[in-house]
Amino acid sequence: MIRFISSDRYSSLHFFVQSLVHSLKDTKIIQVVDCTGELQSEQFIDLPCEFNQINQIETINVLWSELNPHAKEWWSLLDIANKQAIELPDIPGLKDIIILLEIARIIDSLSTNKELIFIFPAPAQASRLFEMAQSGPRLLESFVEPVLNWWDNTKKSLSAVEALLRLKLPDSQQLRFNAVWSKRLELLQTISTNRDLHHLIMILDGLNSSSEFINHRLCLCGLHAAVPTHLLLCSGTKDLDKQMQKTIRPEWMYFSPLNLDQSTFDIERFKNEEKLVSSQPIFDSHKKAFSIFLPGIIKSCLSIQQLDAIIYIIYSGKKRAIELPNSFKDLHCLKASVDGWTLHMTFSTAS
Repeated sequence: MIRFISSDRYSSLHFFVQSLVHSLKDTKIIQVVDCTGELQSEQFIDLPCEFNQINQIETINVLWSELNPHAKEWWSLLDIANKQAIELPDIPGLKDIIILLEIARIIDSLSTNKELIFIFPAPAQASRLFEMAQSGPRLLESFVEPVLNWWDNTKKSLSAVEALLRLKLPDSQQLRFNAVWSKRLELLQTISTNRDLHHLIMILDGLNSSSEFINHRLCLCGLHAAVPTHLLLCSGTKDLDKQMQKTIRPEWMYFSPLNLDQSTFDIERFKNEEKLVSSQPIFDSHKKAFSIFLPGIIKSCLSIQQLDAIIYIIYSGKKRAIELPNSFKDLHCLKASVDGWTLHMTFSTAS
């Protein structure tokens, strides 16, 4: 089981990780990987685990060395042939991609005698990372393919000039990542989209919070397809804990208060025997309907738009785009309803 943990507070994060590691120590070797870049190994020195931190500079160096041998023509064209990886400019979104590439590499190299625990940033950023993890190879393709496809077309149009001036323009294939990275990202996609293959553990701060606010935060997570398998609430009131316990069904996610005054968290209570509902859209071509689990959903706060073959679910200024399958592409949304935390939509043929 691959575990991803995100917490509002570092105190509750360390408290829970400590309890989790001690519960697993007699079964396998435990590897804790910090994806935030903010933790220190000294914080985990007393725990029976290996602590590693994703080093973005080292990861970029590895990627640079992989591309460098067969992309020298590109580097010369861009005047960066003699530059080191550390000199490359920061590109928006690149840091998140680097983190996910390293996560994919670590998972791909996982031995059977190890348990992996990834420590993610705070929930808002963790949700965006988890959404990107579900992109698979498209994570890289969407980043570089538009530019490379443009270059292929441009190079064709310049073929006569290239021959006349005896130029050697670089090939886009030199900048495309090899099949190894695609395989790793496909594995990460499989794990992150299937709630049976991962634990996404979110530890939210319940201090001065209401059930409405917790539901609101969960719904924002759902818009990123980052649905927790386990939800812990730290420093909430007894009334809030009871409200959430009453609201959350076992097949949706595991819920428990997290009491930092205790010496440890009872992980045995943390085990959920229920089969969890999928976080992915479920289409029924026969009924011309689809449903999607969105935790904390409130119908009155939702807006739904259909543009061609894409459904946009809009909530609190955020959106989730769902591409309709071919069997739905000539249909239009007729109505939407909410049952618990599941959104149901029915479609009909356009009149």
